Amino acid sequence: MKTIARTLAVLLATACSATEAPVAGAAGDAGNRPIGASEGNTLVVEIREGHSDNRDLYCVTWASGGTGHGSECATVGAALPEQVSSFDEHREACRLICELGVERLRPLGVASDMADDRRNVVPAPDFSLIVVLTALGRVDQVVETAGGSERHDLMSVLSDGLSEVSWSADSRWVAARTTDRIGHVDRDGLVVMDVVRGAIPLERRVGRSVGSIAWSPDSQNVAVLVSTERLGSGPIESLGKAFGHGVPYVDVSLLIVDVASGSECEVVVARDVKYGDGSVMWDPLAVEAQPN
Repeated sequence: MKTIARTLAVLLATACSATEAPVAGAAGDAGNRPIGASEGNTLVVEIREGHSDNRDLYCVTWASGGTGHGSECATVGAALPEQVSSFDEHREACRLICELGVERLRPLGVASDMADDRRNVVPAPDFSLIVVLTALGRVDQVVETAGGSERHDLMSVLSDGLSEVSWSADSRWVAARTTDRIGHVDRDGLVVMDVVRGAIPLERRVGRSVGSIAWSPDSQNVAVLVSTERLGSGPIESLGKAFGHGVPYVDVSLLIVDVASGSECEVVVARDVKYGDGSVMWDPLAVEAQPN
């Protein structure tokens, strides 16, 4: 698993490119796992335009410990080709781990129709615990692999989670998006749990759509992609909106939260992305849900 050169761990520490235009890169080797951890202040964000293969990748440099908004606490630049490669390696590694999670669940007799699909299985990096999602992306079970029992304390916390689940690299912390049963975006929130102590150091309403969640290499901070959208107002788009088929344009921001203090940093990554969606990587050894 851990056979990629250690230089991958250094890639994220490289300063962001000074150019404005983001770059795209080829997918990495899905059979390998990045080794080591990035420097704690550099993240890579992918923004995709829906209904197409278009994507842009950005490097976000966080002023470690900085709080507030905009360039005061973080800067956004183009991702370097090496950072793009590291991002793709991480995504493929997460997919592989989710597939291995499916294999770990089979001998445990987990009663879930979704446990055979890696898109619905999110293991902790050490495979001690595995989150199983439902077809709609909600958390269905949290299984302990040392016997197949369920962690009811975790389940009670994560049961309102929806799709976005992220484990820290040390398998101690899990973060998830929370929402209400109806799915109102303004009620989206973030919850973090210490799975060793059973403590919940962070639980807050974000009030915007919560997307990809990523842990810092020291497991002290969580990065969350949050978004707001508006419907297009052009003649054709207005006609579609009148018939209930408006075209959404999404503004995407990165929210970095200190788990212990609750202090946060927020910076805008991209604006007006048609059917926009995104993903963030911070620690290449962390594991995130891979719905695609």
